[in-house]
Amino acid sequence: AIHLSEQADVENVIFSNMVVETRLFHPKWWGRGEPIYICVYPWTAEHGIGRVRHVRFSNILARGENGVFIEAQRPELIDDVLLENVRVELDKTSRWPGGHKDIRPWAEDAGGPGPAGELPVQPTAGFYIRNATNVTLRHCAVAWGETRPEYFRHALEAHTAPGLVVEDFNGSAASDAWPARQVD
Repeated sequence: AIHLSEQADVENVIFSNMVVETRLFHPKWWGRGEPIYICVYPWTAEHGIGRVRHVRFSNILARGENGVFIEAQRPELIDDVLLENVRVELDKTSRWPGGHKDIRPWAEDAGGPGPAGELPVQPTAGFYIRNATNVTLRHCAVAWGETRPEYFRHALEAHTAPGLVVEDFNGSAASDAWPARQVD
């Protein structure tokens, strides 16, 4: 996981040949059990923020209750991420509620917890990308397990992802109610 919330840069990082197994825990724990996670938001509106660039994930099997999560405050803050030979297997296994986004710590204007401390609702995708530039998915796959709550949705969901490249992606939606891919 890479979570950048200060004015520094993270560059030239390689994660390879791994099996990652995660699950949901009590909402007081930061994060939602994402097996691959890159997030770039400043701690507060007054903080500066750096960038994440040139990150590689290769030959990874990820099993858990949440998918790959890549998101930044602005698209230029995450640049040049390669996910190659990454397989994500999703299944609901814990008693903790899913279908939420957790990017703590975050600036209040970044969609923090509601007034009662609840996390923002966000359906689960196998690969979720928002505000990231030049992300490549090569030879990646999503497989859904037997237990598929209603918040399990798309194999791939991307928003404001200039330069997104998808090569040999294998995956379907969690149910026929959703398209396999949502890209805008």
